Amino acid sequence: MGRFDDEVVVITGSGQGIGKAAALKFAEEGAQLAIIDFNKELGEQTAAEIKGKGGKADFFYADVSNLKDVKNAVDGIINKFKKIDVLYNNASIFLPKKDGKIVEIEEEVWDKIISVNLKSVYLCCKFVIPHMIKSGKGSIINTASSCGLIGIPDCDA
Repeated sequence: MGRFDDEVVVITGSGQGIGKAAALKFAEEGAQLAIIDFNKELGEQTAAEIKGKGGKADFFYADVSNLKDVKNAVDGIINKFKKIDVLYNNASIFLPKKDGKIVEIEEEVWDKIISVNLKSVYLCCKFVIPHMIKSGKGSIINTASSCGLIGIPDCDA
């Protein structure tokens, strides 16, 4: 018996990295996973890996910076699982060779980073919280980079 038996856990950016590691751990603890990623191949691989280990997971495509994609993914999750117990906002991007010092970064790069790393948290919460309120419970986890506290000196992104 796991700590998350019968709990539905939604993790954005769970096709790789920290999101994938979190999905695998939640699955070990009995959670039903809703894998959200913009990379269909990686998202499906994470879901397949969880299923291959006897866990429960389904992939839902979304560019988490896009309102319609997030709404569609959340609607699909609710249709499939009927509830969401945990939302883990993990999706983020770093654009090597484009991201960098504020005085040098291009506006479109800034906008993309803010949309994925910040706006996505708003969008996912916007569509998930009403379901949590309806069920009377829920937890939200937001991943943030330590770079927000310490920065990266002489970042050669």
